[in-house]
Parts: sequence; structure tokens; C-alpha cells
Amino acid sequence: MEYKASFDTLTKVITAGVIILFIVIGMRSVKALLNAQGDIVILLIHWGILLFLVGTLTVCYALSIRGYVIENNELVIKRQFGERRISIPVISEIRLVGEGDMTGTIRTFGNGGFFGYYGKYYNKTFGSMTLYTTQKANRVFIRTKKGDKVIISPDDLSMVDALKPGKSM
Repeated sequence: MEYKASFDTLTKVITAGVIILFIVIGMRSVKALLNAQGDIVILLIHWGILLFLVGTLTVCYALSIRGYVIENNELVIKRQFGERRISIPVISEIRLVGEGDMTGTIRTFGNGGFFGYYGKYYNKTFGSMTLYTTQKANRVFIRTKKGDKVIISPDDLSMVDALKPGKSM
């Protein structure tokens, strides 16, 4: 069964804003390159800027979440390039994330709104965790028997029941 993962308004605004900013910076770098007249320092700096912008855009898009699938007794977290699989029998806890559960969350190595919210985060409620979310609503906490802590954000919360033992597809 497939479950959609839609962007919330904040993610859409952040993503559009960052892309517009990257376009403006990129256009200025291209203009500087056209006017460089062979100055190696200007060429290196602005080619570096363009490479950084394209690289950041590519990596953030590649890691962004497309949705979730339950198949063959596994939760599959679909990304643009690649996926993460969690075997349903190893899930020891699954619950909805409450309003206050994410208070004080710190991004330790992740993305906070550009094509979603994903990567490594920390807070007092859950400790270290990995987010694979596209919105700040409908968040679901999953703990595995190994101690991995994952948060997802499907549009349809009936997914929680499908991930409970004995209910998988």
C-alpha cells in the first residue's frame, strides 16, 4: 500500500525561496564569469559558487521524501534517489508525535525545510532520531528493536494501524 507525503506550506515557501535565491546568486556568478576577462581568481570563485549551488540543490532533492510504501512486511521510505527499508517485525514502538514532543528539537545533521525535513535531529523527548518528513503535521514516531528512532509524516495516518504487528501488507 502506498502513502503520499505532501509538502506543507512552510516547506513549499522555504523550497521556493531557496531556489529563487540560488537563481539570483547563480545569475550574478554567470555575469561575473562573462566579465572576468581571464582573471583566474574570479573564474575559480564563481565556478566554485555555481558548483556549490548545483551540488546543494542536487543533494537536497535526491534525499527528499516522495512517499512511503508498505510491502513484503516492510516499510519503505521512498526518496528521489534510493530508499530506506524498515522491517515491520523489528518495530517495537509506533505512535503519533504529539504537539509538544518536538519542542526544543535541534538539527544535528539534516535539512530543515528545503524539499522537506530529513536527516539527524535531537530533542529531550526522543533523543537522537532520523526524520524522513515532508511536513510538520501527521508525524509518526517509530522505534525499532535495535533502538533506531525514525519519524515519518504520511498524509494518511491510517498507515500507523497498517504498521502494527499482524496488520502489515
